[in-house]
Amino acid sequence: MYTIDPKRVDLVREFEASPFGIHSAELQAVLACMRCHAWGLFHVLIERAPGGPWTVATMLPNTPPEPVGPTFDVLEDAERYVFRWRWSQITGREPVVAP
Repeated sequence: MYTIDPKRVDLVREFEASPFGIHSAELQAVLACMRCHAWGLFHVLIERAPGGPWTVATMLPNTPPEPVGPTFDVLEDAERYVFRWRWSQITGREPVVAP
């Protein structure tokens, strides 16, 4: 299984620049790892109305989502939040990206 290197903040930058863009093979491997990681609890985004806002929620299989996090007006910002959350959960480190 792929292991995320917490020092690879270049991959964080790549994702944050374009959450829905075409990603490098390395970033695709990170995203696959994040999606397949054994969470038990899934983090999902709930669309509150057509076109947003979106709220971070958790859910177990076969259960309704439970809102647990912030709400975002921009979907890309919500995706960035979940990416950073998963990164810190898997690596044990916050993704610190210098400007």
